[in-house]
Amino acid sequence: MGGGNQNAGPNRRAVVRGIAGGVLASALPGAAMAQGRPLHLVAAEHAKRVAAGDTRPLVLLGPNGAGANLAPVMAKFHELTGIKVQLVEENPLNLNTRISLLAMTGNVAFDVGLPTSNGLPDLASTGVIQPFDHFVDTYEPPGFRDGSLYNVADKFDGKYFGFQTDGDVYLMYYKRAFLESRDEQAAYADRFGVPLGIASTWEELDQQMRWFHRPDQDQYGGLMFRTPGYFAWEWWSRFHAKGVWPFSPQMDAQIGGDAGIEALEDMVRATAYLHPATNQASIFENWNVFFKQNIFSNIGWGGAHKLFKRSEFFDPNAIVNSGLPGGQDPETGAYFPCSYFNWGKNYVVSASTDRPELAYLYCLFAASPVISTLSVGQIGGFFDPFREEHYADPAIQQVYGDALLQVHRQGMIDAIPDLYLKNQAEYFRVLDEAIAQAVAGTLTAPQAMTRAAQLWELITSRSGRAQQIKRWTLLREKYPQKVSQWLRNTS
Repeated sequence: MGGGNQNAGPNRRAVVRGIAGGVLASALPGAAMAQGRPLHLVAAEHAKRVAAGDTRPLVLLGPNGAGANLAPVMAKFHELTGIKVQLVEENPLNLNTRISLLAMTGNVAFDVGLPTSNGLPDLASTGVIQPFDHFVDTYEPPGFRDGSLYNVADKFDGKYFGFQTDGDVYLMYYKRAFLESRDEQAAYADRFGVPLGIASTWEELDQQMRWFHRPDQDQYGGLMFRTPGYFAWEWWSRFHAKGVWPFSPQMDAQIGGDAGIEALEDMVRATAYLHPATNQASIFENWNVFFKQNIFSNIGWGGAHKLFKRSEFFDPNAIVNSGLPGGQDPETGAYFPCSYFNWGKNYVVSASTDRPELAYLYCLFAASPVISTLSVGQIGGFFDPFREEHYADPAIQQVYGDALLQVHRQGMIDAIPDLYLKNQAEYFRVLDEAIAQAVAGTLTAPQAMTRAAQLWELITSRSGRAQQIKRWTLLREKYPQKVSQWLRNTS
Protein backbone atom coordinates (compact mmCIF):
# COMPACT_ATOMS: atom_id res chain seq x y z
CA MET A 1 0.00 0.00 0.00
CA GLY A 2 1.02 3.62 -0.28
CA GLY A 3 3.06 4.01 2.88
CA GLY A 4 2.34 1.02 5.08
CA ASN A 5 3.65 -1.55 2.69
CA GLN A 6 7.06 0.01 2.16
CA ASN A 7 7.58 0.37 5.89
CA ALA A 8 6.93 -3.33 6.32
CA GLY A 9 9.81 -4.06 3.96
CA PRO A 10 11.20 -7.49 3.12
CA ASN A 11 10.00 -9.11 6.33
CA ARG A 12 6.36 -8.73 5.40
CA ARG A 13 7.02 -9.96 1.89
CA ALA A 14 8.75 -13.02 3.30
CA VAL A 15 5.68 -13.75 5.40
CA VAL A 16 3.43 -13.38 2.36
CA ARG A 17 5.59 -15.70 0.29
CA GLY A 18 5.16 -18.27 3.05
CA ILE A 19 1.40 -18.32 2.62
CA ALA A 20 0.47 -21.40 0.63
CA GLY A 21 -2.86 -21.28 -1.14
CA GLY A 22 -4.08 -18.43 1.04
CA VAL A 23 -3.69 -20.43 4.25
CA LEU A 24 -2.50 -18.23 7.08
CA ALA A 25 -1.35 -21.25 9.04
CA SER A 26 1.15 -19.80 11.47
CA ALA A 27 -0.76 -16.55 11.87
CA LEU A 28 -4.13 -17.92 12.96
CA PRO A 29 -4.90 -17.85 16.68
CA GLY A 30 -5.86 -20.70 18.96
CA ALA A 31 -6.98 -23.97 17.42
CA ALA A 32 -6.75 -22.53 13.94
CA MET A 33 -3.02 -22.03 14.39
CA ALA A 34 -2.55 -25.62 15.49
CA GLN A 35 -4.55 -26.97 12.59
CA GLY A 36 -3.13 -24.61 10.00
CA ARG A 37 -6.57 -23.71 8.72
CA PRO A 38 -7.57 -21.03 6.18
CA LEU A 39 -8.91 -17.80 7.61
CA HIS A 40 -12.22 -17.98 5.75
CA LEU A 41 -13.06 -21.33 7.35
CA VAL A 42 -12.28 -20.01 10.81
CA ALA A 43 -14.33 -16.86 10.17
CA ALA A 44 -17.25 -18.95 8.89
CA GLU A 45 -17.24 -21.14 11.99
CA HIS A 46 -17.29 -18.10 14.25
CA ALA A 47 -20.11 -16.59 12.19
CA LYS A 48 -22.17 -19.75 12.55
CA ARG A 49 -21.59 -19.73 16.30
CA VAL A 50 -22.43 -16.04 16.67
CA ALA A 51 -25.62 -16.38 14.62
CA ALA A 52 -26.80 -19.08 17.06
CA GLY A 53 -29.69 -20.20 14.93
CA ASP A 54 -30.74 -16.72 13.79
CA THR A 55 -32.07 -17.46 10.30
CA ARG A 56 -32.45 -13.88 9.11
CA PRO A 57 -30.32 -13.12 6.05
CA LEU A 58 -27.54 -10.59 6.27
CA VAL A 59 -28.34 -7.61 4.08
CA LEU A 60 -25.45 -6.38 1.95
CA LEU A 61 -25.77 -2.98 0.28
CA GLY A 62 -23.39 -2.98 -2.67
CA PRO A 63 -22.71 -1.34 -6.04
CA ASN A 64 -24.32 -2.24 -9.34
CA GLY A 65 -21.90 -4.10 -11.57
CA ALA A 66 -20.23 -5.99 -8.72
CA GLY A 67 -22.70 -8.87 -8.63
CA ALA A 68 -20.28 -11.25 -10.34
CA ASN A 69 -17.67 -10.51 -7.67
CA LEU A 70 -20.10 -10.81 -4.78
CA ALA A 71 -22.19 -13.83 -5.81
CA PRO A 72 -19.53 -16.53 -5.19
CA VAL A 73 -18.65 -14.94 -1.85
CA MET A 74 -22.26 -14.95 -0.69
CA ALA A 75 -22.78 -18.49 -1.94
CA LYS A 76 -19.70 -19.82 -0.15
CA PHE A 77 -20.68 -18.08 3.08
CA HIS A 78 -24.14 -19.63 2.90
CA GLU A 79 -22.64 -23.04 2.18
CA LEU A 80 -20.33 -22.89 5.19
CA THR A 81 -22.63 -21.18 7.71
CA GLY A 82 -26.19 -21.73 6.56
CA ILE A 83 -26.64 -17.93 6.64
CA LYS A 84 -27.99 -16.31 3.49
CA VAL A 85 -26.79 -12.94 2.28
CA GLN A 86 -29.26 -10.67 0.53
CA LEU A 87 -27.69 -8.26 -1.96
CA VAL A 88 -29.30 -4.85 -2.43
CA GLU A 89 -27.70 -2.97 -5.33
CA GLU A 90 -27.26 0.76 -5.78
CA ASN A 91 -25.63 2.98 -8.38
CA PRO A 92 -21.97 3.17 -7.30
CA LEU A 93 -21.97 6.95 -7.69
CA ASN A 94 -24.83 7.21 -5.17
CA LEU A 95 -23.90 4.33 -2.88
CA ASN A 96 -22.16 6.29 -0.13
CA THR A 97 -25.06 8.73 0.10
CA ARG A 98 -27.52 5.85 0.16
CA ILE A 99 -25.65 4.22 3.03
CA SER A 100 -25.82 7.47 5.00
CA LEU A 101 -29.53 7.95 4.39
CA LEU A 102 -30.47 4.40 5.30
CA ALA A 103 -28.29 4.30 8.40
CA MET A 104 -29.64 7.61 9.71
CA THR A 105 -33.22 6.32 9.69
CA GLY A 106 -32.36 4.20 12.71
CA ASN A 107 -33.82 1.12 11.04
CA VAL A 108 -31.78 -1.98 10.26
CA ALA A 109 -31.84 -1.24 6.55
CA PHE A 110 -28.61 -3.15 5.95
CA ASP A 111 -25.94 -4.95 7.93
CA VAL A 112 -22.90 -4.77 5.66
CA GLY A 113 -22.09 -1.99 3.21
CA LEU A 114 -19.64 -1.82 0.34
CA PRO A 115 -19.02 1.89 -0.23
CA THR A 116 -16.21 3.47 -2.18
CA SER A 117 -13.00 3.66 -0.17
CA ASN A 118 -12.74 7.44 -0.43
CA GLY A 119 -16.11 7.75 1.32
CA LEU A 120 -15.10 6.05 4.55
CA PRO A 121 -13.96 9.23 6.35
CA ASP A 122 -17.36 10.87 5.83
CA LEU A 123 -19.29 7.72 6.74
CA ALA A 124 -17.18 7.20 9.85
CA SER A 125 -17.22 10.83 11.01
CA THR A 126 -21.01 11.03 10.72
CA GLY A 127 -21.48 7.79 12.63
CA VAL A 128 -23.34 5.80 9.99
CA ILE A 129 -20.75 3.01 10.05
CA GLN A 130 -19.16 1.66 13.19
CA PRO A 131 -15.58 0.89 14.18
CA PHE A 132 -14.76 -2.70 15.00
CA ASP A 133 -11.35 -2.65 16.69
CA HIS A 134 -12.59 -4.96 19.45
CA PHE A 135 -13.45 -7.56 16.80
CA VAL A 136 -10.10 -7.04 15.06
CA ASP A 137 -8.31 -7.88 18.31
CA THR A 138 -10.45 -10.98 18.77
CA TYR A 139 -10.54 -12.47 15.29
CA GLU A 140 -7.85 -11.14 12.96
CA PRO A 141 -4.54 -13.02 12.69
CA PRO A 142 -1.44 -10.88 13.24
CA GLY A 143 -0.21 -9.51 9.94
CA PHE A 144 -3.41 -10.29 8.06
CA ARG A 145 -3.81 -6.75 6.72
CA ASP A 146 -0.14 -6.53 5.78
CA GLY A 147 -0.96 -8.83 2.87
CA SER A 148 -2.87 -5.97 1.27
CA LEU A 149 -0.84 -3.70 -1.00
CA TYR A 150 -3.14 -0.82 -0.15
CA ASN A 151 -5.18 -0.44 3.03
CA VAL A 152 -4.88 3.26 3.81
CA ALA A 153 -8.66 3.63 3.78
CA ASP A 154 -9.29 0.86 6.33
CA LYS A 155 -8.69 3.19 9.29
CA PHE A 156 -9.98 6.62 10.23
CA ASP A 157 -9.12 8.58 13.36
CA GLY A 158 -7.03 5.63 14.49
CA LYS A 159 -9.89 3.11 14.38
CA TYR A 160 -10.72 0.31 11.98
CA PHE A 161 -13.83 0.90 9.88
CA GLY A 162 -13.24 -1.11 6.71
CA PHE A 163 -11.77 -4.00 4.75
CA GLN A 164 -10.23 -3.08 1.40
CA THR A 165 -11.66 -5.36 -1.26
CA ASP A 166 -10.93 -3.73 -4.62
CA GLY A 167 -7.64 -2.42 -5.99
CA ASP A 168 -8.74 0.65 -7.96
CA VAL A 169 -5.45 2.25 -8.87
CA TYR A 170 -5.48 4.49 -11.94
CA LEU A 171 -3.64 3.09 -14.98
CA MET A 172 -2.76 4.30 -18.45
CA TYR A 173 -4.02 2.51 -21.56
CA TYR A 174 -2.19 3.00 -24.87
CA LYS A 175 -2.92 1.55 -28.30
CA ARG A 176 0.12 -0.48 -29.25
CA ALA A 177 -0.23 0.33 -32.96
CA PHE A 178 0.47 4.00 -32.24
CA LEU A 179 3.49 3.40 -30.02
CA GLU A 180 5.11 0.80 -32.27
CA SER A 181 4.55 2.37 -35.68
CA ARG A 182 8.02 2.81 -37.17
CA ASP A 183 6.89 5.77 -39.24
CA GLU A 184 5.45 7.49 -36.17
CA GLN A 185 8.52 6.68 -34.10
CA ALA A 186 10.85 8.19 -36.69
CA ALA A 187 8.76 11.30 -37.22
CA TYR A 188 8.25 11.84 -33.50
CA ALA A 189 11.95 11.47 -32.73
CA ASP A 190 12.80 13.85 -35.57
CA ARG A 191 10.31 16.43 -34.30
CA PHE A 192 11.04 16.30 -30.55
CA GLY A 193 14.48 14.73 -30.29
CA VAL A 194 13.29 11.96 -27.95
CA PRO A 195 12.02 8.44 -28.66
CA LEU A 196 8.31 7.67 -28.68
CA GLY A 197 7.39 5.44 -25.75
CA ILE A 198 5.50 5.21 -22.47
CA ALA A 199 5.21 8.72 -21.07
CA SER A 200 7.30 9.31 -17.94
CA THR A 201 5.70 12.67 -17.11
CA TRP A 202 2.38 14.37 -17.72
CA GLU A 203 4.14 16.89 -19.95
CA GLU A 204 5.38 14.06 -22.14
CA LEU A 205 1.91 12.49 -22.33
CA ASP A 206 0.36 15.82 -23.30
CA GLN A 207 2.94 16.16 -26.05
CA GLN A 208 2.15 12.68 -27.35
CA MET A 209 -1.61 13.29 -27.33
CA ARG A 210 -1.08 16.52 -29.26
CA TRP A 211 1.13 14.67 -31.75
CA PHE A 212 -1.39 11.93 -32.46
CA HIS A 213 -4.48 14.15 -32.49
CA ARG A 214 -5.64 14.30 -36.13
CA PRO A 215 -9.42 14.64 -36.05
CA ASP A 216 -9.54 15.27 -39.81
CA GLN A 217 -8.29 11.67 -40.14
CA ASP A 218 -10.70 10.41 -37.45
CA GLN A 219 -7.75 9.91 -35.11
CA TYR A 220 -7.55 11.32 -31.59
CA GLY A 221 -4.91 11.85 -28.96
CA GLY A 222 -6.84 10.59 -25.97
CA LEU A 223 -10.13 9.95 -24.22
CA MET A 224 -9.70 11.06 -20.60
CA PHE A 225 -12.68 11.74 -18.34
CA ARG A 226 -14.13 15.23 -18.72
CA THR A 227 -17.51 14.69 -17.08
CA PRO A 228 -18.82 15.85 -13.66
CA GLY A 229 -17.44 13.79 -10.79
CA TYR A 230 -14.29 12.71 -12.64
CA PHE A 231 -12.38 15.93 -13.35
CA ALA A 232 -10.55 15.99 -10.02
CA TRP A 233 -8.96 12.56 -10.32
CA GLU A 234 -6.69 13.35 -13.25
CA TRP A 235 -5.86 16.74 -11.75
CA TRP A 236 -4.92 15.11 -8.41
CA SER A 237 -2.11 13.17 -10.09
CA ARG A 238 -1.08 16.10 -12.28
CA PHE A 239 -0.88 18.33 -9.22
CA HIS A 240 1.22 15.92 -7.15
CA ALA A 241 3.53 15.55 -10.15
CA LYS A 242 4.32 19.25 -9.69
CA GLY A 243 5.94 18.28 -6.38
CA VAL A 244 3.63 20.03 -3.92
CA TRP A 245 1.52 18.81 -1.01
CA PRO A 246 -2.19 19.73 -1.32
CA PHE A 247 -2.07 21.07 2.24
CA SER A 248 0.74 22.44 4.37
CA PRO A 249 1.35 20.71 7.73
CA GLN A 250 -1.02 23.26 9.28
CA MET A 251 -3.76 22.52 6.72
CA ASP A 252 -3.25 25.65 4.65
CA ALA A 253 -4.63 24.83 1.20
CA GLN A 254 -1.79 24.87 -1.34
CA ILE A 255 -3.84 24.00 -4.41
CA GLY A 256 -4.34 27.68 -5.32
CA GLY A 257 -0.64 28.30 -5.82
CA ASP A 258 1.46 28.04 -8.95
CA ALA A 259 1.48 24.22 -8.98
CA GLY A 260 -2.31 23.94 -8.80
CA ILE A 261 -2.81 26.56 -11.49
CA GLU A 262 -0.22 25.01 -13.79
CA ALA A 263 -1.73 21.54 -13.36
CA LEU A 264 -5.13 22.90 -14.34
CA GLU A 265 -3.79 24.90 -17.28
CA ASP A 266 -2.05 21.76 -18.54
CA MET A 267 -5.28 19.81 -18.18
CA VAL A 268 -7.30 22.45 -20.04
CA ARG A 269 -4.81 22.49 -22.91
CA ALA A 270 -4.81 18.70 -23.08
CA THR A 271 -8.59 18.67 -23.42
CA ALA A 272 -8.21 20.02 -26.95
CA TYR A 273 -6.55 16.75 -27.97
CA LEU A 274 -9.28 14.41 -26.74
CA HIS A 275 -12.07 12.61 -28.57
CA PRO A 276 -15.37 14.57 -28.52
CA ALA A 277 -17.03 11.80 -26.45
CA THR A 278 -14.84 12.78 -23.52
CA ASN A 279 -17.33 15.49 -22.53
CA GLN A 280 -20.39 13.27 -22.09
CA ALA A 281 -19.41 9.59 -21.98
CA SER A 282 -20.06 7.62 -18.80
CA ILE A 283 -17.38 5.25 -17.52
CA PHE A 284 -18.53 2.29 -19.58
CA GLU A 285 -19.30 4.39 -22.65
CA ASN A 286 -15.86 5.96 -22.40
CA TRP A 287 -14.09 2.61 -22.38
CA ASN A 288 -16.21 1.25 -25.24
CA VAL A 289 -15.47 4.28 -27.39
CA PHE A 290 -11.76 3.94 -26.69
CA PHE A 291 -11.76 0.26 -27.53
CA LYS A 292 -13.63 0.65 -30.81
CA GLN A 293 -12.18 3.88 -32.20
CA ASN A 294 -8.83 5.20 -33.35
CA ILE A 295 -7.64 6.78 -30.09
CA PHE A 296 -4.08 6.78 -28.79
CA SER A 297 -4.49 6.85 -25.01
CA ASN A 298 -6.91 6.64 -22.13
CA ILE A 299 -7.00 6.40 -18.38
CA GLY A 300 -8.81 3.82 -16.28
CA TRP A 301 -8.59 0.88 -13.89
CA GLY A 302 -7.87 -2.82 -14.19
CA GLY A 303 -11.61 -3.36 -14.45
CA ALA A 304 -11.50 -1.78 -17.89
CA HIS A 305 -9.45 -4.76 -19.04
CA LYS A 306 -12.17 -7.11 -17.81
CA LEU A 307 -14.72 -5.17 -19.83
CA PHE A 308 -12.55 -5.25 -22.95
CA LYS A 309 -11.80 -8.94 -22.57
CA ARG A 310 -15.47 -9.90 -22.52
CA SER A 311 -15.71 -8.69 -26.10
CA GLU A 312 -15.08 -11.34 -28.71
CA PHE A 313 -13.27 -8.73 -30.79
CA PHE A 314 -10.78 -7.74 -28.11
CA ASP A 315 -7.11 -8.37 -28.82
CA PRO A 316 -5.16 -8.05 -25.54
CA ASN A 317 -1.98 -7.49 -27.53
CA ALA A 318 -3.49 -4.28 -28.92
CA ILE A 319 -3.15 -2.53 -25.54
CA VAL A 320 -0.07 -1.39 -23.63
CA ASN A 321 -0.55 -0.52 -19.97
CA SER A 322 1.54 1.59 -17.65
CA GLY A 323 1.21 3.50 -14.43
CA LEU A 324 0.17 7.13 -14.56
CA PRO A 325 2.78 9.65 -15.69
CA GLY A 326 4.74 11.11 -12.83
CA GLY A 327 6.85 14.14 -12.04
CA GLN A 328 10.45 15.17 -12.53
CA ASP A 329 12.55 16.96 -9.97
CA PRO A 330 13.70 20.21 -11.62
CA GLU A 331 17.06 20.18 -9.86
CA THR A 332 18.18 16.54 -10.13
CA GLY A 333 16.11 15.42 -13.13
CA ALA A 334 14.97 12.37 -11.17
CA TYR A 335 11.53 10.98 -11.96
CA PHE A 336 9.00 10.08 -9.29
CA PRO A 337 5.70 8.19 -9.72
CA CYS A 338 2.26 9.71 -9.23
CA SER A 339 0.14 6.61 -9.28
CA TYR A 340 -3.21 7.24 -7.62
CA PHE A 341 -5.68 5.03 -5.73
CA ASN A 342 -8.90 6.91 -6.28
CA TRP A 343 -11.88 4.66 -5.80
CA GLY A 344 -11.95 1.06 -4.62
CA LYS A 345 -14.48 -0.60 -2.34
CA ASN A 346 -14.39 -1.35 1.38
CA TYR A 347 -16.56 -3.69 3.40
CA VAL A 348 -18.05 -1.80 6.37
CA VAL A 349 -20.45 -2.54 9.24
CA SER A 350 -23.60 -0.46 9.51
CA ALA A 351 -24.07 1.51 12.73
CA SER A 352 -27.73 0.48 12.72
CA THR A 353 -27.28 -3.29 12.49
CA ASP A 354 -28.34 -5.32 15.50
CA ARG A 355 -25.79 -8.01 14.52
CA PRO A 356 -22.47 -6.14 14.35
CA GLU A 357 -20.31 -9.13 15.22
CA LEU A 358 -21.89 -11.30 12.55
CA ALA A 359 -21.61 -8.46 10.03
CA TYR A 360 -17.94 -8.03 10.90
CA LEU A 361 -17.28 -11.75 10.49
CA TYR A 362 -18.84 -11.69 7.04
CA CYS A 363 -16.51 -8.83 6.11
CA LEU A 364 -13.52 -10.76 7.42
CA PHE A 365 -14.66 -13.84 5.51
CA ALA A 366 -15.02 -11.85 2.27
CA ALA A 367 -11.65 -10.12 2.67
CA SER A 368 -9.75 -13.31 3.55
CA PRO A 369 -7.03 -14.43 1.10
CA VAL A 370 -8.92 -17.39 -0.36
CA ILE A 371 -12.32 -15.70 -0.71
CA SER A 372 -11.02 -12.35 -1.94
CA THR A 373 -9.01 -14.22 -4.57
CA LEU A 374 -12.18 -15.98 -5.68
CA SER A 375 -14.00 -12.64 -5.88
CA VAL A 376 -11.31 -10.73 -7.79
CA GLY A 377 -10.90 -13.60 -10.26
CA GLN A 378 -14.43 -13.18 -11.64
CA ILE A 379 -14.17 -11.66 -15.11
CA GLY A 380 -17.78 -10.49 -15.03
CA GLY A 381 -17.17 -8.01 -12.22
CA PHE A 382 -14.84 -5.05 -11.79
CA PHE A 383 -12.99 -5.79 -8.54
CA ASP A 384 -9.24 -5.63 -9.06
CA PRO A 385 -6.35 -7.30 -7.19
CA PHE A 386 -5.25 -5.81 -3.88
CA ARG A 387 -3.53 -8.64 -1.96
CA GLU A 388 -0.17 -10.23 -2.74
CA GLU A 389 -1.82 -13.62 -3.19
CA HIS A 390 -3.99 -12.29 -6.01
CA TYR A 391 -1.09 -11.64 -8.35
CA ALA A 392 0.07 -15.26 -8.19
CA ASP A 393 -3.37 -16.82 -8.66
CA PRO A 394 -3.74 -18.68 -12.01
CA ALA A 395 -7.35 -17.59 -12.54
CA ILE A 396 -6.48 -13.92 -11.97
CA GLN A 397 -3.42 -14.24 -14.20
CA GLN A 398 -5.66 -15.66 -16.91
CA VAL A 399 -8.06 -12.72 -16.61
CA TYR A 400 -5.50 -9.91 -16.59
CA GLY A 401 -2.32 -11.30 -18.11
CA ASP A 402 1.16 -10.98 -16.63
CA ALA A 403 1.98 -7.61 -18.20
CA LEU A 404 -1.02 -5.79 -16.77
CA LEU A 405 -0.64 -7.45 -13.36
CA GLN A 406 2.94 -6.26 -13.09
CA VAL A 407 1.90 -2.70 -13.90
CA HIS A 408 -1.07 -2.88 -11.56
CA ARG A 409 0.92 -4.25 -8.62
CA GLN A 410 3.57 -1.56 -8.97
CA GLY A 411 0.85 1.07 -9.22
CA MET A 412 -0.65 -0.17 -5.96
CA ILE A 413 2.72 0.07 -4.23
CA ASP A 414 3.41 3.57 -5.58
CA ALA A 415 -0.12 4.92 -5.11
CA ILE A 416 -0.71 8.32 -3.58
CA PRO A 417 -3.89 8.11 -1.51
CA ASP A 418 -7.14 9.92 -1.91
CA LEU A 419 -7.92 12.73 0.55
CA TYR A 420 -9.05 10.57 3.48
CA LEU A 421 -10.23 13.43 5.68
CA LYS A 422 -13.58 14.37 7.16
CA ASN A 423 -15.71 16.01 4.45
CA GLN A 424 -13.65 14.42 1.69
CA ALA A 425 -16.68 14.52 -0.59
CA GLU A 426 -17.05 18.27 -0.11
CA TYR A 427 -13.36 18.98 -0.73
CA PHE A 428 -13.48 17.02 -3.97
CA ARG A 429 -16.85 18.40 -5.08
CA VAL A 430 -15.48 21.93 -4.80
CA LEU A 431 -12.32 20.92 -6.66
CA ASP A 432 -14.25 19.07 -9.35
CA GLU A 433 -16.55 22.04 -9.98
CA ALA A 434 -13.63 24.47 -10.20
CA ILE A 435 -11.83 22.28 -12.75
CA ALA A 436 -15.04 21.84 -14.75
CA GLN A 437 -15.51 25.61 -14.97
CA ALA A 438 -11.94 26.10 -16.17
CA VAL A 439 -12.27 23.35 -18.79
CA ALA A 440 -15.54 24.93 -19.96
CA GLY A 441 -13.87 28.34 -20.17
CA THR A 442 -16.18 30.09 -17.70
CA LEU A 443 -13.27 30.68 -15.29
CA THR A 444 -9.54 31.04 -15.86
CA ALA A 445 -7.30 28.53 -14.16
CA PRO A 446 -6.09 31.11 -11.58
CA GLN A 447 -9.68 32.09 -10.81
CA ALA A 448 -10.83 28.49 -10.50
CA MET A 449 -8.00 27.35 -8.24
CA THR A 450 -8.09 30.46 -6.07
CA ARG A 451 -11.78 29.89 -5.49
CA ALA A 452 -11.26 26.19 -4.76
CA ALA A 453 -8.47 26.95 -2.27
CA GLN A 454 -10.63 29.51 -0.48
CA LEU A 455 -13.51 27.06 -0.20
CA TRP A 456 -11.11 24.38 1.05
CA GLU A 457 -10.12 26.73 3.87
CA LEU A 458 -13.79 27.13 4.83
CA ILE A 459 -14.35 23.37 4.74
CA THR A 460 -11.33 22.82 6.96
CA SER A 461 -12.57 25.41 9.47
CA ARG A 462 -16.04 23.87 9.59
CA SER A 463 -14.53 20.41 9.97
CA GLY A 464 -12.47 21.44 12.99
CA ARG A 465 -9.03 22.58 11.92
CA ALA A 466 -7.16 21.09 14.88
CA GLN A 467 -8.60 17.63 14.29
CA GLN A 468 -8.13 17.89 10.54
CA ILE A 469 -4.46 18.74 11.09
CA LYS A 470 -4.06 15.52 13.09
CA ARG A 471 -5.76 13.54 10.32
CA TRP A 472 -3.68 15.17 7.63
CA THR A 473 -0.47 14.49 9.57
CA LEU A 474 -1.34 10.79 9.69
CA LEU A 475 -2.30 10.75 6.01
CA ARG A 476 0.96 12.39 4.94
CA GLU A 477 2.83 9.58 6.69
CA LYS A 478 0.99 7.04 4.53
CA TYR A 479 2.19 8.49 1.23
CA PRO A 480 4.76 6.27 -0.51
CA GLN A 481 8.24 7.37 0.48
CA LYS A 482 9.33 7.61 -3.16
CA VAL A 483 6.63 10.27 -3.63
CA SER A 484 6.66 12.12 -0.32
CA GLN A 485 10.40 12.80 -0.52
CA TRP A 486 9.74 15.03 -3.55
CA LEU A 487 6.71 16.90 -2.23
CA ARG A 488 7.23 20.32 -0.70
CA ASN A 489 5.29 22.88 1.26
CA THR A 490 4.79 26.34 -0.20
CA SER A 491 3.10 28.00 2.78
